[in-house]
Amino acid sequence: MAELQPPMLSPRGLKLLVGLGLALLVTAAVLKLALGVPEPGFFSFNRWGQWAPTLWANLTQLGDTSVVFALLAPVLCRHPRVYFAWLSAVPVGGAMSLILKRSLDWPRPADVLTLDQLHVVGWVLNGRSFPSGHTITAVALAVMVGLYWRSLPSASRVRPLWVGIALGLLALGAAVSRMAVGAHWPTDLLAGTGVGLMAAAFAAWVLTRWSWQPGPWAQAVAALGLLVTSWALMDRAWGEQEPGALVLSVAAVTVWLSLAHWAWQWGQGRLGQT
Repeated sequence: MAELQPPMLSPRGLKLLVGLGLALLVTAAVLKLALGVPEPGFFSFNRWGQWAPTLWANLTQLGDTSVVFALLAPVLCRHPRVYFAWLSAVPVGGAMSLILKRSLDWPRPADVLTLDQLHVVGWVLNGRSFPSGHTITAVALAVMVGLYWRSLPSASRVRPLWVGIALGLLALGAAVSRMAVGAHWPTDLLAGTGVGLMAAAFAAWVLTRWSWQPGPWAQAVAALGLLVTSWALMDRAWGEQEPGALVLSVAAVTVWLSLAHWAWQWGQGRLGQT
């Protein structure tokens, strides 16, 4: 298999992406302090959850890190170096989110509103609202996959612009769903977008600077992790009857199909090394 040459961002592009992310994060924090709670516009989006709760429950799962990397399992089979580089976005986004949440400890909607004022889909979440972790994941995913798509030879079949629009809409849907299910304020989503951009920039930087080629055993460890993840997703979908069972199930099945193909490649000595 020919080595993938991802057209990742130039140093200037990376700086712009990080700068934009930081600007969004700071803007969100300033707005949070200026607006107070409940934030303007929240109730309008939260009412959307009453109209199609199943849709929003499934969209919000697209911001779950375990779901995202399960859905990306086919990339592990074809371009493991890209997949491993993407994993670097997880500790970066997670660490930034954890530091901000613990240091600020700003309340969620359920902390300041009664349940008759708030429409909740799924679990009632309390505490540490800023930023939205699901939005971080969804935005980082959209940026990383968009860059990856541009690098594929088959990308010419579908114009990268349309792929970018589709990814943007999915990220937007996942972000807005956090208000529809009653979990976050608008400024939390803005902050999550900023952190997501910075996490994606870090993953892009790692991929352009990283020359290590994951061998079969490194891929096997990642595959084993995905297999465990897939069973956990199925347990969430059917064991606990968690909202968003469709996306959880699709993610689990994606892992199984991808690993079946991966095992066949290993047996044929054709594992991708790019």
